[in-house]
Amino acid sequence: AATMPAAMAPDELPEVFYASQTTLQVLQKKLKSSEDIDRRLIVRLEHPEDLDDDEVLVPVDMRAAGGEFDSVGQMLRVLGPNRSAQAFVKAQELFESRMDAEEQAQPTTAGALRAALEEAEDFDEEAEEDAIYGDAGLASDDASPSKLRRRV
Repeated sequence: AATMPAAMAPDELPEVFYASQTTLQVLQKKLKSSEDIDRRLIVRLEHPEDLDDDEVLVPVDMRAAGGEFDSVGQMLRVLGPNRSAQAFVKAQELFESRMDAEEQAQPTTAGALRAALEEAEDFDEEAEEDAIYGDAGLASDDASPSKLRRRV
């Protein structure tokens, strides 16, 4: 796991978001040629589950977005498609400029990100069950919530 430099204050730490490299490239080209941005391109950035497994996702630093947004949808409502596209391009540039190559998050694929998110979700569910039910002195295969409920 990459570590952050000790000298960085918490507000200087990147807010990493993984975005489709292909979509970012399309946004950059459209912005350079002053074309209007289709809001569906921005929406695609929020849904890596809709991408092919081999789609490359690159890390971006969302501090460049110019505000705190709970979701890409909220950003789109507040900024509109063109300014949202500019924010993502700036976020990619900020991420690339701020971190040393060996310390920064690395590109990944949509499939790998989905797998990591599923694994993290499974871990969170197990931790939550442990916090709620504990092991109650039961063998691990007897400690599932459904088995505990049946015993009560």
